[in-house]
Amino acid sequence: MNYLYHGDCMELLEVHPPVKAIFMDPPDNIGLEYSSFRDRIEDYYGWIERLLLRAVLKAEVIWLSYNHVHDLEIKHSIRQILRHRHPSWSCREFLWTYTFSQYTEKDCAQSFRPIVRLTKPGCQLYPDAIRIASERMLIGDTRAAGPKVPNCVWEFPRVVGNSAERRSWHPTQHPEKLIQRMMLFSCSPHERWLDCFAGSGTSFRVKAMCEVTGCEISEDYCQRLSEEHRLPISGIGELALKSNQG
Repeated sequence: MNYLYHGDCMELLEVHPPVKAIFMDPPDNIGLEYSSFRDRIEDYYGWIERLLLRAVLKAEVIWLSYNHVHDLEIKHSIRQILRHRHPSWSCREFLWTYTFSQYTEKDCAQSFRPIVRLTKPGCQLYPDAIRIASERMLIGDTRAAGPKVPNCVWEFPRVVGNSAERRSWHPTQHPEKLIQRMMLFSCSPHERWLDCFAGSGTSFRVKAMCEVTGCEISEDYCQRLSEEHRLPISGIGELALKSNQG
């Protein structure tokens, strides 16, 4: 069963029961206009660190996607968390590269987005669920051993304006196939995926068979997601009340 919560994901992470995987695609802090706020967050790196510290208490796998301009600072925060707070967790770096990047004439376009995966010790991942055809298979080489687990550089096109996936009312989107790969890698059908910034609702549209919870701070976006996916909107306070009663 899927759930949609309206409110601050920092508050949701305080009261939500444990899940298998958490996905976080926080605002990039570059001044984009969303429906009810502008993404200029004071102490942005401290805020990201606090999100991660709450997330590691609630999940076995955490995926964090962020703008490359913050790479050094965010990776420093992650190293500090792993070194001083959760040394048994592991970290793996990924790159989402765009097959269709922005057009530039004066320099090479920045056509990638960093993604970091934090994993709790003993966590089960599902690499067989994301195997792809190897180059040897594609050219008909008889030495091909079979589909392989992809490397850590994942190539998917950006969701451009005329894409069938595009939700014009939201300024940014991750492609469904990218989210699907992370979901399949992290969750079996009976496990739960928590999207802390539900945004345009990509996690709800992905057909990965796992259960999805989405949190969105914008009331407008929540209404749109509720209508598209026929989901009731719950308040975080309701979940907190149930948690206290339990």
